[in-house]
Amino acid sequence: MKKYIKWFLVFAWMILIFLFSSESGIDSTETSQFFVKKAEPFFTHLIPSISLELITMFIRKTAHFFLYFVLGLLVGNATLTHKKWHILSLLICLVYACTDEIHQVFVSGRSGQLKDVFIDLIGSSVGIYLYNWFRRKKIAQ
Repeated sequence: MKKYIKWFLVFAWMILIFLFSSESGIDSTETSQFFVKKAEPFFTHLIPSISLELITMFIRKTAHFFLYFVLGLLVGNATLTHKKWHILSLLICLVYACTDEIHQVFVSGRSGQLKDVFIDLIGSSVGIYLYNWFRRKKIAQ
């Protein structure tokens, strides 16, 4: 894949993350509640005493993990030609996660949270690791 296409995908995904982060607290809650309502029967079947608050938190934090997991895959793919691409990829994802949380401080009804940066970093790390694992597996064949 051409290098500019790889970076286009990275920036397009970053824009998607930015758009989610730009939702007001009310809109973000509505988006979360849509998924919570879909997932609630599954969770209450597994754990009958689970609270709606815990399901909501799980859905919201899983969204963080997933968005940054994909970012890690894309950034890993885009930086592959760099000598220390693992470190560069992780650094790009970390800086973006930090700026994303800072951005949320300025959005109505939202706040920046350090724990979200850690979740984002874990998601990115898993994405980068799996990208490398699949890449090596493909090369070995």
